Amino acid sequence: MKLINHSLAYGLIMLALVFSSPQVLAGDYVVIVSVKNSFASDDAGMRNEIKRLYLKEKKKWSNGLDGKPLSAKTGSDEQRTFLSDVLHMDPASLAQHWIKSKQKTGDTPPRSVGSARSMIKLVARGEGSFGYISKVNASNLNDKVRILFEF
Repeated sequence: MKLINHSLAYGLIMLALVFSSPQVLAGDYVVIVSVKNSFASDDAGMRNEIKRLYLKEKKKWSNGLDGKPLSAKTGSDEQRTFLSDVLHMDPASLAQHWIKSKQKTGDTPPRSVGSARSMIKLVARGEGSFGYISKVNASNLNDKVRILFEF
């Protein structure tokens, strides 16, 4: 059995603890993508595509663009809701997923972004990038970013 980096394991354990709140806060959130990303599907298809790309089970969008997932700030309402409503995972299973991914493929969790403004800028820069923000912050979207779906 391969040994994993202790700092990665520690980070994943801390992530699980942050998410261990028994109540997921409900709210209105959106997944955003670049306007250059032409991906479209029904709601279930969009959610499945995002889940597989976010978990790095799939590397490319169905339209061929490289998937570049971004994550909201650790412990944020957006992140907790995304985990529950889109990934359908609890914190422990997500942490376990990243440990296994690191061991098997070297994949690590998506880059964490500290603010909605930064998330919008980063998504706008990359054709295959995607992230999630509160619906309130979606009013600040520029012409380079579009909403893929709400959750």
